[in-house]
Amino acid sequence: MNELPFDGVLCDFDGVVHLWDPDGMAALDRARGLAEGTLASTAFEPELLYSAVTVRLTDEQWRSQVADDLTGLCGSSERAGELVATWGALTGRVDRAAVRPLLDIGLDAGPGARPSVGPRPWSSASRT
Repeated sequence: MNELPFDGVLCDFDGVVHLWDPDGMAALDRARGLAEGTLASTAFEPELLYSAVTVRLTDEQWRSQVADDLTGLCGSSERAGELVATWGALTGRVDRAAVRPLLDIGLDAGPGARPSVGPRPWSSASRT
């Protein structure tokens, strides 16, 4: 194998390699009679989001807090929980053009890589 002129690559996954439907969250708001941006502004409230991305909260704790924060607007904790669960089921898509250069140089998650939540979205293990 050829030596690479670097030891690793740092690549932002969310919004760079993994793309979300730009209307996904707003569509969920509209479907529940909420103002567009309600779910996003609640989930991405700066202090709450900071706690999630710095792993002060687990993903489950973050989503639970989002549901708690939406309870009043949704009318019940059940409806808020359903909204958050539906949001969590959105999958987005992998931008293969962003992934291709990483694959072309032979990069793959190795022993020093941060663990992922599941199989790489572009791998055969995740294609069915």
